[in-house]
Amino acid sequence: MEKLICTSCIKNAGLRFLAEKLRDPSDKRFFETCGHTGGFLNEDNVDQLIQEFFVNGSIPPSSGGTASVYNIKATGINELTFESELDHDIGLLSQYKPLPLCHYGPPLYKIGATTKYQELVIDEVSGCRRKEIWEEVIRVCKRVTLEPDSIIYRARKGNSLPPALEKEFDSNPNPIEGRFNKSGEKVFYGAFDIETCLHEIRVALTDWIALATFIVKKELLLLDITDITESPPTPFENIGIFIRKILYSGESEYPLCQEFASEIKNRGYDGLISSSFFKQVHKNDLKNIILFGQPAKDGKISMTSTNKINVNFISYEYSFGPMGDNKRLDVKALELLTKQYKDKLKLVESGRLELDEFERFMDYYMHRFMNIMENS
Repeated sequence: MEKLICTSCIKNAGLRFLAEKLRDPSDKRFFETCGHTGGFLNEDNVDQLIQEFFVNGSIPPSSGGTASVYNIKATGINELTFESELDHDIGLLSQYKPLPLCHYGPPLYKIGATTKYQELVIDEVSGCRRKEIWEEVIRVCKRVTLEPDSIIYRARKGNSLPPALEKEFDSNPNPIEGRFNKSGEKVFYGAFDIETCLHEIRVALTDWIALATFIVKKELLLLDITDITESPPTPFENIGIFIRKILYSGESEYPLCQEFASEIKNRGYDGLISSSFFKQVHKNDLKNIILFGQPAKDGKISMTSTNKINVNFISYEYSFGPMGDNKRLDVKALELLTKQYKDKLKLVESGRLELDEFERFMDYYMHRFMNIMENS
């Protein structure tokens, strides 16, 4: 007889939501043990659910890699404890066969730690070797020409609309730090489609949004870092993984992206084509165009029109993953206990507290400390 799991018995809302998506909605069963009549999971469904929720759902955001916090071992028993309703659900899902969940120690390339990243960031190589690394990276990226009459877009947002002047949409004359520019370095951030522009400037419904349409006036030599030709012997030498790491990580990788852009500029390129940060969660291949200097002022591009943008509809698709335990450390209680310990230790050091009395305090200290940790 097939062993089935009642989806109505799953307590965690996100896990139950994903379970309901996996099951056949037209097929229902009655479960004598719980009294529910409804959906169910078979063995294959459980395996899918565990992979999607605990493994895929635990990949950290802005890590630039694909490594999950949790994974599934080939054999063994569950090693995870969440101190929440998830412990009940793991027990429910594993009632017919073990779920060998564990904390994951991934290959380093899965968190973006390739040999190039190791040398540039961890080892901090300099001089000729650093230049050689960037040359190797640039060599496998595609060299492209953006022809005259090509269209690109640039958007701005604020509390009001800027004047409809070309200089208002050229590179910021007083630039703050960005992914591909240091503070004070003028760089034009644009895109090949309007939606990418809106994602990149993080629009809110209260924003006034202005869009400028530009036409390319002169041939632009660009390095397309989204188009990579290489055959690395192992993932650790994969330059595509390295580029994805620095593009999709947070602000901590800005210095490396800025150095990358500088190396591209020094080789005579007008700019680069890069994947949008939001490509990670979009069905379309969103791309940015980054041009060095002030391309409108320099006559490389020309603004043809401006428009106010109205945001009419936003929709999200999402999945679920596990949180850590629901307990919280009582920091104030721990700080008070630590102060008491330091005060007693000072009294011992000054000779104003006998050692046996300090030992009695330490018995109390350890008991209290364990109590704080267990109830946090």
